[in-house]
Amino acid sequence: SPMICQFTGRVRTTGASLSRLLIYLGVGNQTLVVACDPTFRPNIGELMPVQFPLDKVVLFDPVTERAIFP
Repeated sequence: SPMICQFTGRVRTTGASLSRLLIYLGVGNQTLVVACDPTFRPNIGELMPVQFPLDKVVLFDPVTERAIFP
């Protein structure tokens, strides 16, 4: 079974992509983007716990915005 990653981030902003809500979370000095159910409505500035299997992670280059992993 895949390893589970969990952390808490602060909601910076939200957006939309196709049928998913995108949540931009501040974690330290990094911004992580979480795609989730569009009915979820987090408040800007709130702390949000996140838990996910590592096999669902996609990493993007912040300059080119191209996927660099997997």
